[in-house]
Amino acid sequence: MSSFNIINLAEAGPVDLGQHLDGGWGPARLIDLDTGGREDLDAAGGEICIFVIQGAGAITMGENTARLETGVGVTLMQGSTSTVTAEQTMQLFAAWLIA
Repeated sequence: MSSFNIINLAEAGPVDLGQHLDGGWGPARLIDLDTGGREDLDAAGGEICIFVIQGAGAITMGENTARLETGVGVTLMQGSTSTVTAEQTMQLFAAWLIA
């Protein structure tokens, strides 16, 4: 492993961070949602960290909903599930931390 790696997720698609970083990293990928699009996230096997690169929408966990907009990050704790809904075109960065 070199001292640094540069990966363009827009070109490479999903990347296994465990091949590049120490610790319990799993895959990382970009999630693109069109207006009205939805993405279900299941953190059954570990935590998921998501960051809004651009756009706006909401994340729903059970009966709770929070606003998402550019620059906002959310961590889903192990065992949780959520749905992200785009109010406008969104791009998210998602990284899995494997338990």
